[in-house]
Amino acid sequence: LSNGTTGESGCFTIDTTNSTWNSTYGLNAATNSQHDHAVLMSPSKYASGSYMYVKNTATNSAHTISIYDATTLGEDDIITLAGGQWAYLPVLAASEYKAYTSNSGTIVEWMVFGTEA
Repeated sequence: LSNGTTGESGCFTIDTTNSTWNSTYGLNAATNSQHDHAVLMSPSKYASGSYMYVKNTATNSAHTISIYDATTLGEDDIITLAGGQWAYLPVLAASEYKAYTSNSGTIVEWMVFGTEA
């Protein structure tokens, strides 16, 4: 994902100075609290027919990323990705997708493809 003309890249990082990321426990703090899990997609932000790309950038396969639909609490994880794995997932417009990792410092790379609602 790159634009050769402008040099733009499709790899994103979190700007800790200007973001709205809740850093109460720090960006690399492991947590089991849903409040601290990263929001990958907010409800009603995209129209139906959208997809999400997610990659676990860890090099150790034991460092996992789990993604779940936070609007249906109590449900199982939708997918768990080991280090180096990636996936394209169809997403529901009314759902809130969150992610958590098995190890602190594991980076989640993601992008939603779709029309904003």
